[in-house]
Amino acid sequence: MESNQKTWVIGDLHSCLEEFNELLDLIDYKSSDVRIILVGDLYDRGPFHTETVRRCKELNLECVSGNHEQKFLKWLKNKGSRSDVYSKLSHYDQFSDDDINYMMQMPLYIKIPELNTVVVHAGVRQGVSLENQSVDDLCYTRFLDDKNNFLSLRKIKKIGSLEAAKGHFWTDHGPWDYNIIYGHQVWDEPRIDVFENGTKAIGIDCGAVFGGKLVSYCIETGEFISVKAKKIYYQSTLEVK
Repeated sequence: MESNQKTWVIGDLHSCLEEFNELLDLIDYKSSDVRIILVGDLYDRGPFHTETVRRCKELNLECVSGNHEQKFLKWLKNKGSRSDVYSKLSHYDQFSDDDINYMMQMPLYIKIPELNTVVVHAGVRQGVSLENQSVDDLCYTRFLDDKNNFLSLRKIKKIGSLEAAKGHFWTDHGPWDYNIIYGHQVWDEPRIDVFENGTKAIGIDCGAVFGGKLVSYCIETGEFISVKAKKIYYQSTLEVK
């Protein structure tokens, strides 16, 4: 009998709760055949921080940790120290113990062996097993220099351009032995890299919080469903050319 299972992976929410609820309805989230995985960065930048975390927690949704979850947990660990002055966001104090426990239990990656797919927030370092990937690899990677070292957006901006920094996007190091679905880097449309061995890397962050759209991707069917952002909630100063 053919399975009707659908595994939907949803891009960076960044507190865009209204768009998230609209998207959940479109992918039939109440169906027993639907599995939902989030790529992290549930909050910050948008309008509904705690509400978005609690909606995900209420639905018991699977979620990998993003750099914004890591940023909060780092602040939490150092709470009361001098770093608090520089890194605390106003909504951090509004997270309950349950909210924090939900975040602390988020894995850095989720394997889906039956679909030969891995979900991460940002990227995967080539030549390193998943188990040995660092937090920086999985939660922060966008661009690498010509020596395969992490290249920050700030450094690229300081140098002047990605080309001048001898940088390239991490998927240029493919293939991997499995498909990778990730968020973190904002694209106008979902980015699909297809490698010579048939595996893919699929980027699904289309910048809802920046006025783009919130995207979901079905692994089994290759279908994309998205919801247009209701407004521009946040404007970035670190766009890379």
